[in-house]
Amino acid sequence: MDLDLSGEDGVRSLGGEWNVIFFVVASLVLNLVFCSLVLPCLMSTFCLTLVLAAGVPFSGVARKVVFPALVAGVLMITQTLTYGRTPMVDLRVGGLTLTLYREGFLRGSILMGRVMAGVMLLIFLVSFLPVHRLLGLLGRLGIPRLLLLQCLMVYRFTSLLIDEASRIHEAQTLRLGFSSFSKKVRSLQMMGASLVTRSLDRSQNVYDAARMRGLGTVPPRQAIGALEQGADPRGVVLLGVVLCLFSAAGWVFRVAP
Repeated sequence: MDLDLSGEDGVRSLGGEWNVIFFVVASLVLNLVFCSLVLPCLMSTFCLTLVLAAGVPFSGVARKVVFPALVAGVLMITQTLTYGRTPMVDLRVGGLTLTLYREGFLRGSILMGRVMAGVMLLIFLVSFLPVHRLLGLLGRLGIPRLLLLQCLMVYRFTSLLIDEASRIHEAQTLRLGFSSFSKKVRSLQMMGASLVTRSLDRSQNVYDAARMRGLGTVPPRQAIGALEQGADPRGVVLLGVVLCLFSAAGWVFRVAP
């Protein structure tokens, strides 16, 4: 299928917001139900392909998966060293002998695959559904409007906080504020004090601008984001077929837990 996934309206090509959310939720359920090594790999590959096709740079995706991959790797190593009865490899580290078990390696690999597949599904979701659209869908489900508006403002203020911290850190680095340990401590103290005051000032400007645009006075659907119309039915078929393939792969390639 020749689907255009680039731009902000790429979600239309996948059948609309509800179709994307259903696909992610169903895939997460399949990821937890089936004990398989093949299924997480298929999910991660499919999500990565669509995210890259939507125009997200690979470096951006890599930065988001580094920390979850490290945590999943630690879990896999722990399982390999502590679970199982069939020795696979004996490693000698100084006077210590570490035994790697086959059952633990298989269990740890499945766990790592599940973690990475879940992370890629979430990246796929946020790549095609911006925060304001996702909050708009939650509003359709009956979530209180005030809570959604607060979540939207917190999301905006968080980006402002990170932006201010990056600017202050870059300025102090250019002034050689981190050249020694004592200067680093002093620079961090100054950075914390400046960050609070400057972030409060900028957040107040953002709130005033949002109020001038009608925040709190227009209907929730207009303030947070309405559902897009004109969804491409081919996207529904595509994600439906992919879900069927995921289910078949999880059933065929399942392993004993």
